[in-house]
Amino acid sequence: MISSQLRYEYRFTPDWSDYRIKTYLEIARPDILLQPYIGWELYYKNRNKAVMLNRIKLGIIRNVSKNVSMGAYYRIDFSNIDHSWEWTRLLSRP
Repeated sequence: MISSQLRYEYRFTPDWSDYRIKTYLEIARPDILLQPYIGWELYYKNRNKAVMLNRIKLGIIRNVSKNVSMGAYYRIDFSNIDHSWEWTRLLSRP
């Protein structure tokens, strides 16, 4: 199964306000008991006029009921810092 989400967000802080675009693409196997998936998120910030964050998620999930699921994943973040991509975080969630 392939799913995609595109979201426009308007953000404001005491110093500035602007929008960003977040897109998420996920590929999963919902037909087996422990469902492996891979996801990719991309953040475009209008304030910077550039893609500022890429995230990659690898995990497994199990549907408990129609609206509840549980699983674990690893997430790797790459940030655009001074016009170069830097690995900024590795996060795992049980």
